[in-house]
Amino acid sequence: VIVGVFAMHGDNTNTATVLPINATSDGGSEKAPKKMPSQLSLNTTLSSPKSHRTSVASMQGPKQKWWARCSNKIVENKYVVFFTTILTFWALIGDDLRLIYSTKNENMFFDWLVVATMFCFTVELILSCLGKQDYFMGFFFWLDLISTFSLLLDISIISKWLTDLLSGGDEGATTIRSGRSARLGARLGRILRVLRLIRVLKLYKAYYENKRRQKKLLDEEREFRASGAMVPWRLKELQKKQPGEVEVIQQEVFVDENPEAMEDTSESNVGRALSEQTTRKTILLILLMLLVLPLLSVEVGDQVATSAEYGANGVFDTLQNARSPPADANTSGLDYSAIYQQTLLRYVFYHNWFAGQHADKFCPQTDGGRCTAGQTTHLFWIGVRSKDESTANRIANEATLNPTQVDVFLNEQAQVDPGSSFIFGNMASEAISILKEPWKVSCDMKSNKLRGFSLLAQQIPGVVETTVTCPDSLRDVEIGIYFPQTLTESQIEDWSLIFFFDQRRHVMIDSTFNLITVAFILFLLLLGATMFSADADRLVVLPVEKMIRNVVRIRKDPLVATIMADEEFRKEEDRKARLRASRGSRLWAFLSDLITCQVCMKDRKEPMETVILEKTIIKLGSLLALGLGEAGANIIRSNIAGSESVMINAMVPGVPVKCVVGVVRVVDFGIATEVLQAQVNTFANRIAEIVHGVCDEFHGAPNKNNGDTFLIIWRMDYNERSEMVCRYAEMALLAFTKVQGAVHRSPLLAGYRTHPGLQFRLGTRCRVSLSMSLHAGWAIEGAVGSEFKIDASYLSPHVRMAQDMEAVIESYGVPMVVSQQVIKLCNAQLAQHCRKIDVLRIKGIQDAIELYALDLDCKQVQVDASMKAVVWDLEKRFRARKFIASQKSANRRIDTNLAKVFETDPTIIAMRKPYTQHFFEIFKAGLLNYIQGEWQVARNKLEETRNMLEGEDGPSAALLAYMKEESGETYEKPVWWKGVHEPPGGPEGEQQED
Repeated sequence: VIVGVFAMHGDNTNTATVLPINATSDGGSEKAPKKMPSQLSLNTTLSSPKSHRTSVASMQGPKQKWWARCSNKIVENKYVVFFTTILTFWALIGDDLRLIYSTKNENMFFDWLVVATMFCFTVELILSCLGKQDYFMGFFFWLDLISTFSLLLDISIISKWLTDLLSGGDEGATTIRSGRSARLGARLGRILRVLRLIRVLKLYKAYYENKRRQKKLLDEEREFRASGAMVPWRLKELQKKQPGEVEVIQQEVFVDENPEAMEDTSESNVGRALSEQTTRKTILLILLMLLVLPLLSVEVGDQVATSAEYGANGVFDTLQNARSPPADANTSGLDYSAIYQQTLLRYVFYHNWFAGQHADKFCPQTDGGRCTAGQTTHLFWIGVRSKDESTANRIANEATLNPTQVDVFLNEQAQVDPGSSFIFGNMASEAISILKEPWKVSCDMKSNKLRGFSLLAQQIPGVVETTVTCPDSLRDVEIGIYFPQTLTESQIEDWSLIFFFDQRRHVMIDSTFNLITVAFILFLLLLGATMFSADADRLVVLPVEKMIRNVVRIRKDPLVATIMADEEFRKEEDRKARLRASRGSRLWAFLSDLITCQVCMKDRKEPMETVILEKTIIKLGSLLALGLGEAGANIIRSNIAGSESVMINAMVPGVPVKCVVGVVRVVDFGIATEVLQAQVNTFANRIAEIVHGVCDEFHGAPNKNNGDTFLIIWRMDYNERSEMVCRYAEMALLAFTKVQGAVHRSPLLAGYRTHPGLQFRLGTRCRVSLSMSLHAGWAIEGAVGSEFKIDASYLSPHVRMAQDMEAVIESYGVPMVVSQQVIKLCNAQLAQHCRKIDVLRIKGIQDAIELYALDLDCKQVQVDASMKAVVWDLEKRFRARKFIASQKSANRRIDTNLAKVFETDPTIIAMRKPYTQHFFEIFKAGLLNYIQGEWQVARNKLEETRNMLEGEDGPSAALLAYMKEESGETYEKPVWWKGVHEPPGGPEGEQQED
């Protein structure tokens, strides 16, 4: 099997170097089995960044049309998104800014801005329909459509037409007949202004689309990394500008070695759907509330007539009496003309524009509170309305004020006590002059002719900056029109008085409050969406998302479940520590519970079902990881990843892997079983704890546990870097060495040396001892068994080779043997400590192997009396695993010199103390002569090394016994000798047996 490893040399190279996975550092290669068909992966050679993008894009679904891709790129361009977001803010507050900071003359400019905004939104709507899937007729389609058409309300011509339509049309007879319809039209106009708030949804859309784009980029990056491809330049540019969203990558990055770095912390589909639905419904409910509430409220004008309406009736009645005095006018002595003029003056001064707008100048005796400063609308234009111009001129001449009456009224007001609860205030001298002049200002209002006067007809520095001669100089929303309501049908058709109020101050205040309302609604939507979903998030969504993340992590790496259990245990301990610390402040704890509404839940002892389920998932994952081990990771991953059915497919095809295979056997385990009986499990578990713990510290994966034997695997991928392959081999060798020392240092295992039953059966050999073997090669990782019971294991001739190597250890009398394949993988500094003891052909294996021994005299190890018996609990096991994890990380680093660790370890030094350099040199000479067939010379050398140690040297004795068996006392090599230790019967006997 060949996997492409692409080495890109430089930024502009277009070539890729393909390396075979089984290439070794010395140029040799190993035989490897072919991959199963289900395990073959697609590896596309990427010759340029363009081909990277093409290959990943091909995995993302069917290719879109060119116009759809172009449309999608335009609407998702960051500058376009920024521009449309600014336009959305303008659509929300633009009309209010127009009313606050401009006059009617600038309406056309703002209308063109609205038209341009509508055009941009319409183009965005069309491009989104063309380029985005599931957009047309979806939620955001209707959102954009309604928001875009709501902009029509901001165009002054359309707004005026709609307002006239809702308020009864003509400002003439129809409106006079029904002031209630005018008030209803004003109410509907306010509702139409609220409709503008529907554009808030476009801001939500911009936020939602931004989140979707970020998720898409993160998913795309994960696909690139998972496929082994380089991250495209456009992703790296985004990462540099938004370092908080995704990890900044300074160079082309392949698949990350750390699985935790690729952990998926994105929002789950359940949480995302619930959050989106909650936010949308919250927005719609709030907007619906804003639209409906005005219709359900009672207007003040519906309760009682306003002063403007009542005063208009009084002025009209007195004018009628002045024009046509009653029959008793001569006897009553009343001057109806003077009464009319005094009534009109009171009406004008009660709604005094100058005292209301500039109380500091025209209401100086008080703080302005007793004038009309508290009101926002004031009278500025008085006149006569009629469809006939001559009638309007005639009535206007009759209604003109007498200058003498004006002076009399002013003198009377000058005598009013300033301490009165209400005073009319003063007017500018220019306005007084206008009051005394004839009503000669002519204005048109649709089909009606207006004759009257304007109090704002002259510019007054510091008071009247903008002159208003006719009412149509102001916007429709900036004027209020009042008519007498006590008119007959004939009077309505003939003529009537008309009063125009300046509402610009009211409009400015209303627009300012509209801006505040928009800001408040944005805050309310954010707060509402957060608060509405807070409880669901806390109790359901977040626990479910956490469970989903846990399942995803287990699916990606089933062995991570044990780490997750440790993380959860640490959080539990932190919570307990905070709880203990908070007991000192009971008042603060009570206040906290009161604020979070947890006071009534104090008696609840049962945990939430989601918490139980979450912990159960972690426990099940941990049990799966412990039960199936690293060999079963693919089985767990395949079954969890398949969500189409609940059925389990345990017979997952095997995966070829490179590995270092280690076999550990407990010597005399059968005797220990007979003697210890029920306690043999404790005996085996104590040994297993040392073997598994030390091997795990050096990245070994325990596989089979048969009581007396343990299978340990150092697994490597076929595309593993050569330096990491060397590291795994060195860790395997060092781990087995440390296991030997730890077993003999353990006071618990040393206690079995004085066991009476074991002493009786074993005599002087009453010591817990292990025999070990290490071999490197390939293996098939997968399930072995049936649908009724499976074991996750490794099958290959190399696993059998390691087992056979361990079987021959007894004949060589050494605690550990290592094959030449492991020695070649190790660094020379560490490999030199292994002694070559034979070239052996194991029965059933065609190729001979060079057998090495790591010489260790375990009797030199002293029992560590300071090591006290530990009563293990959850906390101590957690701390032990954390310590092992830190040591494990340090051992894997390239900068850690494992050979130096081997040479400086006190226990290893003690075990290797009897073996001197002189001993190794003599044995090497004897072994070379043995291999070359000079058996007589080899005999002399090996006889010398046989007794150089405190006890007999096992390899020397084994070689001498083999030579004597094959040659007798002559020590002449057999005729078939080729430097290989053959199985019993020689090569002919093996062939015959085969």
